[in-house]
Amino acid sequence: MPEEQQELFFVYNRPPEDRLPNRERMRPDEVAQVLSCGKSHVYELIEDGSLDATNIARASSSRPTYRVFTASVRRFIESRREGAYE
Repeated sequence: MPEEQQELFFVYNRPPEDRLPNRERMRPDEVAQVLSCGKSHVYELIEDGSLDATNIARASSSRPTYRVFTASVRRFIESRREGAYE
């Protein structure tokens, strides 16, 4: 296996919480990578309150530009893990 593929294999086979960046906030596409889901699902999780996010778009913008709090993603992962074994 080429080195680049080995690196990707390693990254995607780590637990989700190990894929979290060492930053306070994340873009929705980054959250989607961590959760192994689509970006539209991340927006749904933001809208239904499952993920805490802030809108950093200008007031004149018609579309939101979200940043999701990394701590919120960590809590979301932990809550899903705990619920899976009940």
